[in-house]
Amino acid sequence: LDISVNMSSKGTPPSKITKVCVFGAGQFGFALAALLGHKYPDLKVVLYDTVKEYVDVINKERRHPVFHKGVSLTANVVATHDRLAAMADAELLLLAVPGQYLRGLVRDIAPQIKRPVILLNVAKALEAKTNKFLSEVVAEEMVTAKVPYWFAALSGGMLAEEVTKHWPIAADIACTTESVAALLQDLFSTSYLKCNRTTDLRGVELAGALKNVVAIGAGFFDGLGYEMSSKAAYVSEAAKEIRDLAVKLGARNETFEMGTHAWLGDVLTTSFGKSRNRKFGELCGKGHTAEQAAAELEKDRKHAEGYLTTKSFYELSKKHGMNLPILAAINAVLHENQKVLDVLPRMFQR
Repeated sequence: LDISVNMSSKGTPPSKITKVCVFGAGQFGFALAALLGHKYPDLKVVLYDTVKEYVDVINKERRHPVFHKGVSLTANVVATHDRLAAMADAELLLLAVPGQYLRGLVRDIAPQIKRPVILLNVAKALEAKTNKFLSEVVAEEMVTAKVPYWFAALSGGMLAEEVTKHWPIAADIACTTESVAALLQDLFSTSYLKCNRTTDLRGVELAGALKNVVAIGAGFFDGLGYEMSSKAAYVSEAAKEIRDLAVKLGARNETFEMGTHAWLGDVLTTSFGKSRNRKFGELCGKGHTAEQAAAELEKDRKHAEGYLTTKSFYELSKKHGMNLPILAAINAVLHENQKVLDVLPRMFQR
C-alpha cells in the first residue's frame, strides 16, 4: 500500500498558521476550535457547519447548543454556513467530520482551495464498502485541487469533553513530511496537551481506527455487567491481536508499543472512559442490536465510527489470511446478528 501518492504535493508547505478552518462544529471540532482559540488570541479560527442551530448559537452565545455545557469560546472563534468564506486564506483545514462523510466533503472543497494547505484529519475510521484508509480517500478526491497540499492525522486518548476542561492529555500527530508534523506539534501543544510527532501516518491512522473496534468489544463486558478483571483481560488480548493486524497493514511496530498516545493511550481511554464506541458496545451487551445501538447514540447526535469500521477490518483480515478470533467475534455481533454471550468464549480461545 503506497500512501505517498498524492499525500504530500510538490512545493513548500506553510511555515506559519494564521487561520484555521474547522469543518464540523460537532463535539470534537468545537473542542479543538476552543483549544486553539484559547491558546492563540490572534489566530483566526472559523467553524464551518451546515447545522443552522450550531452556527447561530455559537455566534450569538459563544457556546455549543448540544455539547460542552459551560464552555465559552474566545472572540477569535466564529462559525459560518459559508464554506468559501470559512476556507479563504486558511493555511490549515481541520477535518472534523465522521469518516463516512469525509469523501463527500473533500470532493466538494478540493476545487475551491486557492492556496497551499495542510489537511489535518481527526476522524478515526476506514471508509465503509471500499475499506480504504481516510488518507487514500482524501488523495483520490484531492486530484481536482489546483494547489499543493499536505495530509496529516491527529490521534490520541482525547475525549472531547476532557479537552475543553484543560486536563492533562496527550496525542500523536503524523505526517509523512517532517516539517508539517513539527508545525502541527507546535500548534497544538499546550501546558495540558502533550503532542508527539511521527512520520508513520499509516500507523497512526490504523491506531485511531482500530482502537474504536477494541472499545466496542470492551463495551460488551460493561453491558454484561462484568467488572474490571474481565474487561482488562479482554483489552490485553485484543491489543495483541490488533497490533498484528496493524503491522500486516503497514504500521510500524513502534507505533503500537508502550508509550504511544495514538494507540495505547487512546485504546485505554476509549475502552475504559465515557466514549461513544464503548457505549455502543455496552448497548449491544445489554441485548440491543447494532442498529438499535446506533439509533440510541444518534438521539444524542453521536456516532460510533467503530460500527462500520469493524466490518472493514474483518474483511481486510480475511483478505490477508489472518485468523483473528476477537475481531471475528465483534464482527459477528455487529454484522451477523449473533449474541454477545454466544461469541464471548471465542474471544479467549487459545
